[in-house]
Amino acid sequence: MEYENENENKVGAGILTLCILHFIGSVLGIFSVLFSAAVITPELASQSGISADSITASIIPTIIISIVMVVACIMLLLKRKIGVFLYFFVVLANVIVTIVLNGFSPISLISVLLLPVLMAIFISKKKELYGFGTK
Repeated sequence: MEYENENENKVGAGILTLCILHFIGSVLGIFSVLFSAAVITPELASQSGISADSITASIIPTIIISIVMVVACIMLLLKRKIGVFLYFFVVLANVIVTIVLNGFSPISLISVLLLPVLMAIFISKKKELYGFGTK
């Protein structure tokens, strides 16, 4: 009997895998944004048709979303209900920022929503763990 209860109280492999993917993506995203901000000079940006303001405007939201996503994944792994709300709030903010910065594109929308849809499926299977109902 104890083995069944112990198994039900664990975060699933899907949630763990997606959180690890989000950790990796967030770290790579922060490094790529900081690298592009350091490498792209205003002269180079004007030659390629990109304004320096657009580069600066994309740095802050990307870093904030990445940091909050890491915090949300940590909260999910700690089995906190606020982590679920924070995760999907960040996903919604990420969709809005992506549309504002890049324009609406179905391919970019699918790429932004692929992992969150999988996370929603995995969280719904473990909803008792986060306090969203009984089995």
